Amino acid sequence: MAWWYNILTNQVEEGAGAPNSERLGPFDTELEAQNALDKVKERNDEWSKQNAEWEGDKGAEKDARGQDSAWEGASGD
Repeated sequence: MAWWYNILTNQVEEGAGAPNSERLGPFDTELEAQNALDKVKERNDEWSKQNAEWEGDKGAEKDARGQDSAWEGASGD
């Protein structure tokens, strides 16, 4: 049976429950589901780090809005 973390109620659910749009998972264990938000934070931090490294490799400068200066005016600005 799979475990889920309900993001609306902050409760762990086993099996069928709330719609998938309202929960994270599935997880193999109840403990993994209880730690779902920690896992989300870990993944977001890692992706942010990877994005920063990738953006640094592009060599593009950022303007005050955080936009690539190379794309300045590309949208008709």
